[in-house]
Amino acid sequence: KLESFRPKQGASFVRNPDYWGDKALPDRVEIKFFDDEQAQVVALQAGQLDVIPSTTRLELAIEGNPNFKLLSVQASSHDAVHL
Repeated sequence: KLESFRPKQGASFVRNPDYWGDKALPDRVEIKFFDDEQAQVVALQAGQLDVIPSTTRLELAIEGNPNFKLLSVQASSHDAVHL
């Protein structure tokens, strides 16, 4: 469920305690909005983010770095947050 929304900054979601099924994981998801890819890559390298969409800039920045894992999956053209 949506906890907060900050235009041009991000949004946070928390687990819905009233959901009738099994409890979803994780308890909380924080989404940050970025104006450019370089800022995303820098935030990822600084440990401020856990996941970002793959870009050529990202792939070049983390290539060969054992602290990062680059995953490639086929997906539809929408972003979704499943809680």
